[in-house]
Amino acid sequence: MTNLIAMELNSLLKQGNSYSSVLEEILVYLRGMLPEEEKEMIMDSLEVIQNKGYVSIADADYNRGFSAGEEKGFSAGFSEGKAEGYLDGKVEGFSEGEIKGITDAKLEMAKAMLVKGYPISDIAVISGLSEEEIKNL
Repeated sequence: MTNLIAMELNSLLKQGNSYSSVLEEILVYLRGMLPEEEKEMIMDSLEVIQNKGYVSIADADYNRGFSAGEEKGFSAGFSEGKAEGYLDGKVEGFSEGEIKGITDAKLEMAKAMLVKGYPISDIAVISGLSEEEIKNL
């Protein structure tokens, strides 16, 4: 919702409306609709735009100004976080795949045992599946 509001704000500003009239229009519309923290974020963005003369919220966000060291640190942290997230995803995906494979193997074994006429109670003990799961095959 915040992105939609930002786009509408940019559109109104590009149409030549003053900051104060746009702000009043948005606040009237948003009063009671947004959580307080989103209202504060919009107000902060508008203040940056007004004070620095930016054309859009996107320009203001982009140009808030990282120092060279901050930019380098942000970039390194982002890369590290992305790599860590990728590895976590791979491990989680592998684990889920392994569990699914084991479950599928148990189900196939239970089906074969049913076809061969094994009692459900024996299939449950051997496969580790519940009798209910076996009956649903």
